[in-house]
Amino acid sequence: MDNKTVVESMSFSERLAKLDDVEKSIVHLVQSAGQCLAEIGKDKTATRLAESQAQDFTRRLQTIEKTIIEQINYLSEVGVGAAHESSAYSQLQAKLATEEKVNYVYEMLSEFRRRREGATVITDEMRDRAPKIESDDLP
Repeated sequence: MDNKTVVESMSFSERLAKLDDVEKSIVHLVQSAGQCLAEIGKDKTATRLAESQAQDFTRRLQTIEKTIIEQINYLSEVGVGAAHESSAYSQLQAKLATEEKVNYVYEMLSEFRRRREGATVITDEMRDRAPKIESDDLP
């Protein structure tokens, strides 16, 4: 299973937990940067310690960047309606199209009823206006 599939198969709670981990990593990143700068600022700098802290900073930064990029890519796929199991965009579009069709059918039925009732009224009016034919008048 490639990394992209792993990111796509994560649940919402797993995504939130991942972002919480990123937030904690950012806190550690800032602490590492502070320790590194404090070590560099000393008169007698321990080169190995400074290098170790710089490497730790770089490693954490790369991990954070990778995780954030994965989440952004996932959100961009979901946001644009790409084929994705969690994408609501295509379902929303189908729902809106269906609602439009239902509204159109209601409008057509209303128009049909209005015309039918109008035709009935005209027929009744015409019947009232028409001369009465008595059975004596028939041949």
